[in-house]
Amino acid sequence: MKLKIPTMEDEYMVFEICGELHKMSDYDNAVNGKHDVLSAYYEELQEFPYTVRKLTNGNIEKIKEAPLYILYRDQKISFYQFLKDNWAFEDQLPLSSATNGLEVDYDLELSFRHFKNNDDFHAVIYETFRVLQDLHYLISTARWALIQSHRILHFRSGLVWKNGWEQLWTRATWLNNAIVMYDSCFDKLTQAIWIGTESFKGNRSVLCNIEKLEKMYKECWKRNELNKIPEPFRTLILNYRKTNSGKIISDYAQKIKHRGGMRYDGLFPFGQIAIAGDGYDPYATRNTQDIDVIVSKLKDYHIALVKLADAVTENLKSVFRQHGYLTGEDIVF
Repeated sequence: MKLKIPTMEDEYMVFEICGELHKMSDYDNAVNGKHDVLSAYYEELQEFPYTVRKLTNGNIEKIKEAPLYILYRDQKISFYQFLKDNWAFEDQLPLSSATNGLEVDYDLELSFRHFKNNDDFHAVIYETFRVLQDLHYLISTARWALIQSHRILHFRSGLVWKNGWEQLWTRATWLNNAIVMYDSCFDKLTQAIWIGTESFKGNRSVLCNIEKLEKMYKECWKRNELNKIPEPFRTLILNYRKTNSGKIISDYAQKIKHRGGMRYDGLFPFGQIAIAGDGYDPYATRNTQDIDVIVSKLKDYHIALVKLADAVTENLKSVFRQHGYLTGEDIVF
């Protein structure tokens, strides 16, 4: 059943505990005050504020019937549903297996048995896989930020709770970070392609000098030069950039970089703004976004990005094999 929650000026998010509404800051007192009614769930509800981890030993099921709810927008969400939804969201965000462990694998020389020759092209392969390993770390970090932006409730955040508005601010901060990091992932991916393909054209010597290497990273394809990427990578990259989420996330990242952040519904402006006499309407020009919609779009972006990273990695290994530096045998991780 959908409920009408109080206006933002009053409460942005509230708890319903045993049929009574409570401010966000009153959780502990409210639960303690209903100890007799909540005795069957009391231990689990004391753990609930630390929901960044899963309740252990199946304790999640113990609160399934607990009369505690979060009133968020026009929804009434049980604590049980809140936890289940968050874990389900995490499960929808896979991580790339193809990009993880590549640098370590080569650093330990476990895969050099696959090389036919021992020359400076090892630097090309090693540096390529090092960038792909960095990409894996970056995707993992962006994924964590996205998970936090999806959580509608951040207990023990260190903020002073008044009407729940701080919860939206916390989510917006995580989401802005996630957007910028995901956008950077794309650049990191094109860097791996640049090193793995262009270095075979006689540029590999720069890999032996840190200053030249850093300069080379700056000279990798700019976003308006993606048509210069060799096949099959060009098709993979351009098709990805043409997707709706690919274009949107890039646009969001630019807004964050150049305007200091995204504006989300309910966060800016906070309170009433008078309309000026010259016809200026601040509400018509605020250009805000629904935070839940952006989170959903970023989830789709993550899934597509991981698939792209896996495809690029496999094609890079094919390039190395074509040049005679890897056998047909796959690298064993």
